[in-house]
Amino acid sequence: MQSGHAKDRAQRVAGVGLSLCAIAVMFIAAACGTPSVQHPHRVAPPDPAVLHAGSTEAAREAYASAQALYDLGRFEEAAEELRLWSATWPHDPQLPMVELLLGRALLAANRPAEAELVWEELRRVPTWAAAAGLYLAFLSASIGQDSERDARLQRLLREHPGVRVQAETSIPGDEILLAALLAEERMRAGRPAEALPDLDVVAEQAQEPRWARYAWARAQSVVYGLNPPLPVDLSALHGLRLSATLVALRRAELALAEGRTAEVAGLLPALSPALQRWGQDELAVELYGRSAYAERDARLRYGLVLSITGPDRRAGRAALGAVLLAQRSFVPEEALSVVLIEDAGGDVERTRLAVARVVERGALAVIGPIEAPLDAVAREEAARLGVAYIGLSPIPWERAVGTSLRLQVDAASEARRVLDEAVQTREVSRVVLFEEEGAPAYLVAYANAMEAAAAALGVTLVERVRIDARPDQLQASAAAAVRRVHRMTMDGVALALTETTASVVTAHMTSQDIWSATGAPAARDRRRRVTYLGHSFLVGDALLRNSAEYVEGALVPIWFSPELAVGRGSAFRGEFLATYGREPGTVEAFAYDAAWLLRHLLVVEGVRSRASMIARLARGAFPEGVVGPLAFDAAGNLQGSPGLATVQGGRLLAR
Repeated sequence: MQSGHAKDRAQRVAGVGLSLCAIAVMFIAAACGTPSVQHPHRVAPPDPAVLHAGSTEAAREAYASAQALYDLGRFEEAAEELRLWSATWPHDPQLPMVELLLGRALLAANRPAEAELVWEELRRVPTWAAAAGLYLAFLSASIGQDSERDARLQRLLREHPGVRVQAETSIPGDEILLAALLAEERMRAGRPAEALPDLDVVAEQAQEPRWARYAWARAQSVVYGLNPPLPVDLSALHGLRLSATLVALRRAELALAEGRTAEVAGLLPALSPALQRWGQDELAVELYGRSAYAERDARLRYGLVLSITGPDRRAGRAALGAVLLAQRSFVPEEALSVVLIEDAGGDVERTRLAVARVVERGALAVIGPIEAPLDAVAREEAARLGVAYIGLSPIPWERAVGTSLRLQVDAASEARRVLDEAVQTREVSRVVLFEEEGAPAYLVAYANAMEAAAAALGVTLVERVRIDARPDQLQASAAAAVRRVHRMTMDGVALALTETTASVVTAHMTSQDIWSATGAPAARDRRRRVTYLGHSFLVGDALLRNSAEYVEGALVPIWFSPELAVGRGSAFRGEFLATYGREPGTVEAFAYDAAWLLRHLLVVEGVRSRASMIARLARGAFPEGVVGPLAFDAAGNLQGSPGLATVQGGRLLAR
């Protein structure tokens, strides 16, 4: 029987699921439109060398040409090339895949009768019968023939009961649609557990939130409807399979309801990151809270107060993922440490109450929120309650408050580092500073720090130029600002901008023939050269993907970079990438270090009380973190200088 929490959750999640009618509409639109862009988590495509073994070079090139037309949405042309291919190489081993793609092109070109003939013929090839049969059901679903779709699916599962969607026998972009068809038919046939692998494929291919909601809701209805519950597969859970996540969630809820807290403690380290991978951050927080409450005798507790909801939830959720990963750092003694998670929700009063709540429940220290106003409140409240505090705000503290450490980037260090390098190696002497109206607090701090660094180093700050970064104003504002800057004498440009705004500004700079310098001054050419000076949050995938040429040679401070990580940083990167399927960033690195440090003090060094935690943090001499040595000034700010990198060939390289 489900607990009250489990029932409420099931109803809540099912409420955001999609009806089968809505799925049908989505299916028809997706099946008959332009093929989807390949999703980063999709099943890896087959190795062309294996797929086309024995094929001639001319046949392979002709196939690639037709596939390119299909990918561009030029379906009629693709179909004609594929028909010519079949006539030219009728005995080539690629022929079945060509026929599959031909049918798909014909269907997308609104010629379903011809597509049906092609796939019926392909169904006669024994090794391709299942794939062709599935595509015939796909065709019926695409044109709204529900009874024919059901009949074809029933026949397919009778003849090929173990059929699954395979990259080798499906067109890229179709996996989600094919898997949804199989999942629904298996559930309709009374074999719901067999539908879970299909729903895993849907979830992994989901590029739209509604498909992800559909997969979660349908898989949850299957998992929660099975009695007895399915066994937990921790290997699949570490691999972030949706069905394994739900099975573990169901097991954890049942164990909590029955007081088996040790079982929950064994599941949480893998389950919590998996929940976050599937967008269920609030579920992860709730589960940790319920587990910690049940573990009444656990002594080693620390609190985590982040904005999981609210306007700044993106950064909070990124930090949450890193903390949950740190919970897995001491596997042999996992049950000894418990994190008490509270949602600050972007609200000052809620933050104050969250800190009080985790302290009341036994936290020996508190990790606080990223937003500067919330950080200030959390820090004061922790001091009032007599617990140590580790802050994640990027805004420096001016004075000590209680026993607190700020484990985050430092704008002053970054500005000094990049400007000094520009002066020493690029002979920069006159700098223009771009900043955004209404910028985040960190960018304001960086802009002010750059002005102070220029004064200290004897560099002339020519002007502070403001950009209106609102979407409807950005292009015009950037163009006007760059036209004004074009008339100035300068050899350096500081970018106190977000990544998106920097991409636009640097593009407009090139339109005025102002390009990024890549080294020491050289013989003057027709282009004006300036050295771009960035901050630690500036260079990410978006800038490197869209504007790498424009910022070639830019100088950027780094505290952590996946590409440049070594030692503990490299291990952290590998573990994060394996867990979440994406690269960690600066926020994740600092949040991981904060949790890792507290876990180290609790589990390894044996800190057992609030007083001893305060004394230990005050003493310093900590192990090195992912971001490097951990030393702090009198106010509690992280000391030290960041590393330095430059952009070369679309990559970030260490200086």
